[in-house]
Amino acid sequence: MGSLLFLLLCFTEWASAATVYFAVNLTWATHTVTGVDREIILTNGQYPGPELRLNQGDDVYFDVYNGCPFNVTVHFHGIEQIGTPWSDGVSGMSQTPIDSYSDFRYHWKADQYGAYFYHAHHRGQLEDGLYGPIYITPSSTVTKPFSLITSDNDEVQAMINAEENTSPLLLSDWRLLTSEQIWDAEEASGVDAFCANALLINGKGSVTCFSQDEINALTTPAQKGTLGNETLTDIA
Repeated sequence: MGSLLFLLLCFTEWASAATVYFAVNLTWATHTVTGVDREIILTNGQYPGPELRLNQGDDVYFDVYNGCPFNVTVHFHGIEQIGTPWSDGVSGMSQTPIDSYSDFRYHWKADQYGAYFYHAHHRGQLEDGLYGPIYITPSSTVTKPFSLITSDNDEVQAMINAEENTSPLLLSDWRLLTSEQIWDAEEASGVDAFCANALLINGKGSVTCFSQDEINALTTPAQKGTLGNETLTDIA
């Protein structure tokens, strides 16, 4: 009886798995973020990129057409890529970057359930907007911990429903300069650009810049000594 039940559970999991094709078209275009226009990478014409929603066990084909005037790669953050290291998207290590106006197919198995995200993995292009959410719904055979939180059946069911109907929440920082402009500024100054202009929720947010007088008032004596005759700016 135990062996039969195991086979039935396995059949149920296999039946729920599917082959999923997810096609993205990357373009380099002017887009308004935080109320300011700048060039960014759009994924299927949007920023952030569209959600990749899967079921545990799905066989995933992620087809990328690079319509940008530079090379790109895509990394699936948190996905282990067991048996598919060529789909990890690490430029110069697991793949050659995708040339402009050409395509590449990533192929991997959605073995792990939970929340992940995909993003650019070539130079600093993540800062140019190439990222989007991934959610992998757990198999029905996965034991849920909800009964450890509450013994109320209605509350347990509410948690099950919430798990099945999730909405992505992406938190990110944003800069008004493109990644290449930041790269050039870092090379010219010899200083890493750690600061951001805005913090975004699902690509939405605003820029708040202090006046130079306010910045000067907040600058510590130690910072002033390090800066010499220069002052902190609204991005440093």
